[in-house]
Amino acid sequence: MARLFALYREVVGKSELEIEVEEGITVARLIELLEQEFPQLKVFSDNLIVAVNAEYVGRDCLLQPGDEVALVPPVSGG
Repeated sequence: MARLFALYREVVGKSELEIEVEEGITVARLIELLEQEFPQLKVFSDNLIVAVNAEYVGRDCLLQPGDEVALVPPVSGG
């Protein structure tokens, strides 16, 4: 499952997506797949923060079945 926040949720139109992926896919590849389905996300992908099972990870993180992936835009403000 992928959870989407802020701008990502607005672009996709949902706060959650059920995504079937093969075991061992990287976060980077998942982002590529999402960008293929929702090309508008490419604008934001350089600043994307990713958490897997509530822990921040890099794009080289390997995903396993049942992992929850959260895509979070950077936070700004004061």
